[in-house]
This record gives sequence, C-alpha cells and structure tokens, in this order.
Amino acid sequence: MPTPGNRGSDEAFYRLVQAAGQAILKLVGVVDADQYLFHADTLKAKRVSPDMVAIPATGVGDIVIMEFQGYHDPLIRYRVLTTVFLYCTQEKKVPPLLPAIIFTERSFALSALPLDISDSSGQYQIIGRLREIILEDYTEEQLLALDPRLVALVPYTCPMNMDKDELSRKVRAWGDLVRDLYP
Repeated sequence: MPTPGNRGSDEAFYRLVQAAGQAILKLVGVVDADQYLFHADTLKAKRVSPDMVAIPATGVGDIVIMEFQGYHDPLIRYRVLTTVFLYCTQEKKVPPLLPAIIFTERSFALSALPLDISDSSGQYQIIGRLREIILEDYTEEQLLALDPRLVALVPYTCPMNMDKDELSRKVRAWGDLVRDLYP
C-alpha cells in the first residue's frame, strides 16, 4: 500500500493511460503502439486487476499486461504473473503476451522478489523475467524523444534533491507541454 511521500498512484497512471496509452506502450517497447485498445478492469469476477491491458486492435501483436509500481511491494512480480495466468485461463488460450512493470523508483524494483517458484527438490519450477522499466533510469530528454505525451512521467526522472527553483521552472515547462498536448 502506498505511504505518504511516495511518488505513485494507480489512479493517476490510469488517467495517463486513458490519455496517452500508446505513449506508455512505446516506453515498454511495443513497436505498433498505435494499434492497441486499452482497458484497466478487473479480470471477470476475480480480484486481480492490472493497471492496464492493451490488446492489438488488428489482432496482430503482443497483448500487454502492465502494472505501474510506485511503492515497495516484494510480490509485484508475482501479482503480474498471477494476472497473466488468470488472463490466459479466462481467455482459454495463451496468446503472445508482454507482461511489464513500470517502476517509478529503482528502490521499488530492488525490493521486488525475483520471479522464481520451485519445489524443494529444485526439479520443478517456474522462473521468468518481465519487461521492467525504471523511470529513474531515464532522462527527461529520453522520455520526450520517445513520445512527448510521456511528459506526465518526466517528474519521475528528476532527482529527489533537485533545487526548488530548477524544479519550479521545469514544472512550469511541463505544464505548458501538457496543456499543448492534452487540450
């Protein structure tokens, strides 16, 4: 659960996906991001609800199941994997899938347990990797070059100890860009 002072909110990311979902897919590495439809609903009656599921509108391409992670959650990779398994079970197929997590801070990624489930003999296991983005690893310029609509994520690229005057100047510039991009 998020604690005061952390930079993260599912609601904020949900609104960003509504406005610029294709830009978020570009960040994850999806080439034909403009060919996706978005929703962020609970998978049927189960209590697993990804932040975003993007389905290729043409039927060609990976289905993207994504979580935005703005706090410490050791089991985030397991929650994403649960969502993937549940999605495949409910769809009764295993389509090409790209499970992804966007961490707002490196410490949140470091606190996540590795995805490794095995029996005591080590004979049977599920191990894997998810596409993971750490926003702190990007610069403002890199995000904006990828897609200007990612301006909403640019604050996560700033150092926590940024000078207040510099931050204030940047916030005004980002606000101007947001108003231009999202009338």
